[in-house]
Amino acid sequence: LAEQKDKNLKLKEEILAKLEELTNSTEDLSTTIPAFRKLQQEWKNIGQIPQSAVNEIWKTYNKYQEKFYDLIKINNELREYDFKKNLELKNALCLAAEKLEEEPNAVTAFNTLQKLHEEWRETGPVAKEDREPLWNRFKEASSKINKKHQAYFESLKEHEEENLRLKTAICEKLEAIDTESLKTPKQWQAKIEEILALQEEWKKIGFATKKTNAKIYKRFREACDKFFKAKNSFYKGLKEEMANNLAKRKELLERVEALKETENWREAADKVKEIQKEWRTIGMTVKKHADEVWEKFSAACDYIFEQKNKLSEEQNAAEKENLAQKQAMVEKAKAFVPTGDRNNDVAALKEIMAEFDKIGFVPIKDKNAVNNEFKHAIDAQFDIVFDRRPKDGTSDKAPVDNKYLKEYNALKKEIASYENNILFLTSSSKKGNSLVDEMNKKIESLKEKLAELSNKL
Repeated sequence: LAEQKDKNLKLKEEILAKLEELTNSTEDLSTTIPAFRKLQQEWKNIGQIPQSAVNEIWKTYNKYQEKFYDLIKINNELREYDFKKNLELKNALCLAAEKLEEEPNAVTAFNTLQKLHEEWRETGPVAKEDREPLWNRFKEASSKINKKHQAYFESLKEHEEENLRLKTAICEKLEAIDTESLKTPKQWQAKIEEILALQEEWKKIGFATKKTNAKIYKRFREACDKFFKAKNSFYKGLKEEMANNLAKRKELLERVEALKETENWREAADKVKEIQKEWRTIGMTVKKHADEVWEKFSAACDYIFEQKNKLSEEQNAAEKENLAQKQAMVEKAKAFVPTGDRNNDVAALKEIMAEFDKIGFVPIKDKNAVNNEFKHAIDAQFDIVFDRRPKDGTSDKAPVDNKYLKEYNALKKEIASYENNILFLTSSSKKGNSLVDEMNKKIESLKEKLAELSNKL
């Protein structure tokens, strides 16, 4: 029995040590009180201890009990204070959650609500009777914000679906562009402006759905890259083509410059016209260089034409002078007065004709008129010399019976025809020179025959 009492004493001493720990513990009462109750029950279950230790053990046990009960009392007062303080904080959180309904931005309201929930969790408990009503109030306010947030994202999803549709339409437009059909810089520039407009339109469209946003952007980027790659290829080729065209234009410029050394300006002018035709068939070149080459080319062409025109002006002046001389010969023929000596008169008329024939070319528009007028005047004088005027005065020209006179007039017409044709020939080729020489010989031959007939007349 004594041995058992010693064991019981030891057990109670262990309980006293645990009670001391509880009275010094900082744990919540919800933990320490059950532990205290358990130790009390264990204390009761322990049997007797040695009599010598009873009073001391009991005093110590009561001391720890009283100390623990004092601790409970203090904690209860503190707890009531905390409950009151926590109630104020949670009421403020409820009010803040309710005011979030006024926030126009659903995302901002939702994010703010999450912070309020964090504060709620960090705020301590309230009195039992306040817990459920307070939580229901906070939960109701939260529910409204959550619904608003959900509605916003449902609307956002619809908007993103619409954005996806719009972006898909832009991609389809880009992919439908046939770069092979674009042949000129003007066509390319028009299409570039169209692409840039589509890119600006793309920027104004918001995000597509999270699942498709990256994919649709990749499709858009690839379509744009494909177009601009083709554009770069076109302009690279165009640059090479323009460089070749510039070289061709410079070569034509050199050809025109070389013609400045010629002495045959008519031939040079004809060649320049052909070169100009060739110039017009050459495609575009870089404007900076094209203007410079064109100015030189134009100046060289103008120089050739000026020289040709100057030559033409000199020729025109000479032809006008010849016309004046032939008109003077017409007047001389008209003013001729036969002497009655047929041989002398014929010789005089032949001399007038020879003088007329020696005069050079006249303006082609006046050639037939002056030749016909001279022929008429000479024929009239021969009619007088040979007394071929009509007896009854019905005609100013007698029938031509003399075979020599007919042949004479025919030769004059033939000579006039050759002289007329020779005006249209150019000596710009060997063939042209040959024809001119041949016709000049023919004219000389006919004039010799004409002189023989004149003697016979």
